[in-house]
Amino acid sequence: MDSRSSASASQAQSQLLRVRSLARGREQQLAGEVGDLLRQQASAAATVEQLRGYLHDYQREQTERGARLLATIENERRFVKRLNTALDQQCAYVQRLEDSTSANRRLWEREHANLQALDRLLSKRQQAQLHQQHRRAQKETDAQSLRAIYNGASR
Repeated sequence: MDSRSSASASQAQSQLLRVRSLARGREQQLAGEVGDLLRQQASAAATVEQLRGYLHDYQREQTERGARLLATIENERRFVKRLNTALDQQCAYVQRLEDSTSANRRLWEREHANLQALDRLLSKRQQAQLHQQHRRAQKETDAQSLRAIYNGASR
């Protein structure tokens, strides 16, 4: 019976190690995804700032130039409108990336917490196994001592 419980405990420990390995892989995958999203977000935010700079520079130039022909002004208005549209689209893209990054960060945090919980469980199981082995060894030592005392007293 004792060897069966030891084998069962060993099997349970092996299963926990496989589950931990899977959880570790998922946690690392999510960490990579969060990193990728953060890089995309930074790139998109830089594009927003670049577009804002273009718009600001263009508007400043227009203010400094003064009066122009009507056709030129209309072309410039269309350009500004397209630039504003591009800026709005880029801002929306940045927001979507921020949302995705937050969602993936929450997933990663949850996986990381699960991994830590599995590590704690494995550690407790290992400590319990060591404690049981120590108790068995102590019982065997006690039994040998009693046999030695009994054998010595019967002579």
